[in-house]
Amino acid sequence: MQLLQTGNVDGNTPVYEPFRAGTTRYQTDRNNLAPSLGVPWLPGVKTGLWRAILGDPDQVTIRAGYARAFSREGLNRFAVPYEANPGASFDAVRNVANGNLVLPGETPPVLYRETSGLGPGTVPLSPISAISRTAGVNLFDPDWEVGFADSFSAGIQRSISRDTAIEIRYVGTRGRDLTETPEDWNELNIVENGFLNEFKIAQANLASNLAAGRAPTIAYFGPGTGTSPLPTYLAYFTGSRNANDPSAYSTSTRWSSNAIVARFAPLNPNPQASAGDLHGDATLRANAIAAGIPANFFVLNPDVGPVNVHVSKGSTRYDAVQLELRRRLSLGLAMTASYSYAKAWISRLDSLRVDRTLVPASNAVPHSLKLTANYDLPFDRGRRFGTTANRWLEGVAGGWSANVTGKVTSGSILNFGNVRLVGMTIDELQRSIQYRIDQTTTPARVYNLPQDIIDNTVRAFSVNAAGYTAGAPTGRYLAPANGLDCIQVLRGDCAPKDLFVVAPVFSRFDFAARKRIGLGRTTNLTVQVDVLNLFNAINFNRWACRGTRSIGTAIA
Repeated sequence: MQLLQTGNVDGNTPVYEPFRAGTTRYQTDRNNLAPSLGVPWLPGVKTGLWRAILGDPDQVTIRAGYARAFSREGLNRFAVPYEANPGASFDAVRNVANGNLVLPGETPPVLYRETSGLGPGTVPLSPISAISRTAGVNLFDPDWEVGFADSFSAGIQRSISRDTAIEIRYVGTRGRDLTETPEDWNELNIVENGFLNEFKIAQANLASNLAAGRAPTIAYFGPGTGTSPLPTYLAYFTGSRNANDPSAYSTSTRWSSNAIVARFAPLNPNPQASAGDLHGDATLRANAIAAGIPANFFVLNPDVGPVNVHVSKGSTRYDAVQLELRRRLSLGLAMTASYSYAKAWISRLDSLRVDRTLVPASNAVPHSLKLTANYDLPFDRGRRFGTTANRWLEGVAGGWSANVTGKVTSGSILNFGNVRLVGMTIDELQRSIQYRIDQTTTPARVYNLPQDIIDNTVRAFSVNAAGYTAGAPTGRYLAPANGLDCIQVLRGDCAPKDLFVVAPVFSRFDFAARKRIGLGRTTNLTVQVDVLNLFNAINFNRWACRGTRSIGTAIA
């Protein structure tokens, strides 16, 4: 998708329009049918191989089902975006900033004895909705749809004894037309306008200037200096179009500004941030327009900041195979155990230039084993042992039961982001993910990567125009996606779009013991002791580092 045509300024300045009764801003979705279907089947096989596999015909059930459910969101989902546009409310507080500290025709100061000047400020009778770069524009896609999810399942349940049954099933869900992060139609453009090429020229200027012993700068110093003209940067910095005149580059200090030069670090160049430096500064934008640079050089609509278009284009996917073992209460024992292997994905839009893609969801765990068991000890009147026990022995040893609830799951999905792997494979990185506690700090810190990877990753990201600032990384580490050999326009051009691994296994068990004491024919006293998190397991998964910026961040 071409975001804009630089120089084509025939468009219109956006106008905020207040809502009136009966106003609509997206089409009414009227085709939301939500069917639900379930089919159970008892095979009834009484002979042959399938009889041996399925077992008792009365104890086997095959089930399948399908259902569609729509997402009915609250009014805030639609009100909040519009309220971000100016005009929904008016600040009537009287102060200097609002320009209404004194009433019309009066002069400061405001004195308490002049009661006529102590009232509220003037409140406009109609909304004030001037275009604002700060507020931007917030609107909904006219083709807005109500989100929904299709769920389907299929499974077979079979008894394996009089008291125990096992079931295996597949469960899947597909989400469609879901809300997601708004599209920013003012996404920075650095391709069609030629800015990326000029960025690379400026980067070469920096290298030449450093090699010649000059201070770190991207400026052009004339023929024979190994540097080249930078017409776009010159227009933004100084308002000049004399790109071939070396003296035009001496009228601004921005050429050697640390913030500007840092964008051209050869080990981690950042053209998008450099474009943001130019477009985000009102003074620089005015310089560029004065020099003849089109107002829409970087964005589709230069009159506003972000153009947040709320869309219903998101999607999700979930697939799981589940195995469940159930035992009804028999001989004092009841138990339910289940295992699930699942994968979940969620859509993401990296740029308006490319289609949405499904990426692993970080809130789903691949493996999950859960257990709930309750056991009544077989010592009491009417039970296996202690049927003839005397009253005192029964009071001490009888009436006991225990309950255990627990789960063992693989860790959360961790995404280290759009980075390069150096000195190791993805499998080697996965094997290195282990929690370790540093007791030498107060409070103690928990890390999920070996110290050598953390230290060298920090070095890989600590760069400036001259190179590494904390020493060159060695061994295994994560490095920026951009580098000496590649500058990416879209996520994934130079390194994988995402680097996913799974956090370490987490387990937790709770234990409860109960004692029932009979106080008569109709009265019992029950005493229960609960031990939560029996093995004192701490779940670090949700706090695990999820990006290169936080790779050395510890968990307190």
